[in-house]
Amino acid sequence: MTTPVAVVTLTYDAEDIQLADLSIFFRIVHGLNESPTVRGTDNIVPALAGRPEQLRINDVLPIELEGIVQSDGDLTDPDAQKSSFRANADFVRNLFRTNRARAQLTAQTEDGTVRFIDARPMPGMIWNTVIPGYLALVNITLEGYDDWAEAAGS
Repeated sequence: MTTPVAVVTLTYDAEDIQLADLSIFFRIVHGLNESPTVRGTDNIVPALAGRPEQLRINDVLPIELEGIVQSDGDLTDPDAQKSSFRANADFVRNLFRTNRARAQLTAQTEDGTVRFIDARPMPGMIWNTVIPGYLALVNITLEGYDDWAEAAGS
């Protein structure tokens, strides 16, 4: 269940990445409002003025997620907290493994619109362990294909 503190709710491959207890919580820091790169270039013909415009199609959209991974909030035993942290870290690491096929990243924006994009994790996931065995800050880069699409009826 997604936490109520999320302004833009997120799922990846139908997995909630904003848990209610904040043990896993990611947000989009780049890629939701930016435009994708395009393929195709204009032709420059030396004998003609200007540039004849050619077809350009959307190519990829770099997306960056930033978040936290920590132990489940209701645990008080240090060993249970460490086990919970490891399970959550393994879940995130497996969900965003770089050898997987692309999957759907879904965002429900501030106005309630549901948008989705096919994206795949790129190498370079950054784990900054703040408290070993308890809390880590994580940055994940995805490569979205084409552009965000709006879900029908949203």
